[in-house]
Amino acid sequence: MIGTKYLGELPISKPISYQITASGERKYLQTIYVQNGNTFSYKVLDPIDPSLELIIDPQLKYSTFLFCLTCDDYSFDIDANQNGKAVATGFCRSSGFPTTSGSYQISIIGAIYVFTSVLNDLGSNLIFSTFLGGSSIESGSSVTFDLNENVVVTGYTNSNNYPIIIAAQSTKLFGTEAFVSKISSLGNSLIFSTFLGGDGIDVANSVCIDKQDNVLVCGFTKSLNFPVTTGVIKAVVQPNSNGLYYEDGFITKYNSIGNLLYSTYIGGTKGEQANSIVTDLLNNIYVGGTSESIDFARNSSGYDTTINGYWDGFVMKLNQQLNSVIYFSYIGGSINDQLENIAIDKYNNVYAVGVSNSTNFPLTLNVYKDTLESGDGYIVCLDSSGKILKHSTAIGNARLYGIGLNDCGSVFVSGYVYSRNYPITSDAFSNFKGFMDNVITVLDSALSQLLYSTFVGK
Repeated sequence: MIGTKYLGELPISKPISYQITASGERKYLQTIYVQNGNTFSYKVLDPIDPSLELIIDPQLKYSTFLFCLTCDDYSFDIDANQNGKAVATGFCRSSGFPTTSGSYQISIIGAIYVFTSVLNDLGSNLIFSTFLGGSSIESGSSVTFDLNENVVVTGYTNSNNYPIIIAAQSTKLFGTEAFVSKISSLGNSLIFSTFLGGDGIDVANSVCIDKQDNVLVCGFTKSLNFPVTTGVIKAVVQPNSNGLYYEDGFITKYNSIGNLLYSTYIGGTKGEQANSIVTDLLNNIYVGGTSESIDFARNSSGYDTTINGYWDGFVMKLNQQLNSVIYFSYIGGSINDQLENIAIDKYNNVYAVGVSNSTNFPLTLNVYKDTLESGDGYIVCLDSSGKILKHSTAIGNARLYGIGLNDCGSVFVSGYVYSRNYPITSDAFSNFKGFMDNVITVLDSALSQLLYSTFVGK
């Protein structure tokens, strides 16, 4: 236990240290913490080979499988709260997927089902794990905790009998429809569950909670009658010059019990995908995604209001009533660029992650990698005004999907790679193991230093 001034006693694990021998084996060394006043350091008790690198305390808190032995299961999103609980969602194909007794739905009748599973802070126990679904196909795409540790999950469903309760929209209008469901903290009931869509394909990609416990969802729609509210920034879908309708992004906001507050299309006269949504302390709304419309920006201000390639990433900030765009910016070069996820820091700078095929993707000076090869992952940072590209770096050939920030400003990104040439640090937890490995990479807030990077795979 470590005594702290503000947090009381904090438990820490015993440090682990090792050296990798010439044969590739790990030789573990007994190591202890040493306290000198307010400073803690390590002391290795076993003999150290000075010709080998010494790796101290690259701890993995936990790692666990969550799957069915007889089928393929896919997890698309994970979130954690301040108490250390983690929640995951995706889809499963078999009733053999682990569920917990007393959860809302423990049996399946369809081909592919949403799963939502919550683990304790040690990863040692399922607090609850439940199916959500009807008689057809559905998938969870994004999940988060609300302010009371209830779980909000969103995605899409093809089931007319997907579980619906206290719904803003109780009827499914087309084959593939978005859904938004809030599950109680015990996992045994639905607080609300609603369809979201119109007479075309509707898919929700991301969900978040604001400081008032409102639920915000974004995604894409091909519905001309998607449920929008009055006074929002875009109430109708616009055809292009040939009279063709493309998919638009959407943003929809509910209160904590599922009443529809605001809903709007976003986009221009071609296609958009809204992939990620977050809010700040004032409940302003930030959305990131991908666009092929030359007229998405309209009269908005921002770092770059002119599309550069066939597909560009975009970041936009809106007020909480969805009736005003505070800023909008494309992110990209002259070919195809996809923006997958965003996060904001305490200064409301926006960090975004994605993949680029544009060798002239905008990169800044004094960053980790200032040249980009086609297929590289990237991280960018827009300042709080949305008008300045503060930092922008390439990482390496990777499909980066996830991003998060800690209180110290470090930037965490995750994704997957097909090559062992992706940059990792000397203290990496794992080397490249197979055809495709996951990666976790940490950089400083200026995107100039690679603090940690590892493969994760088997």
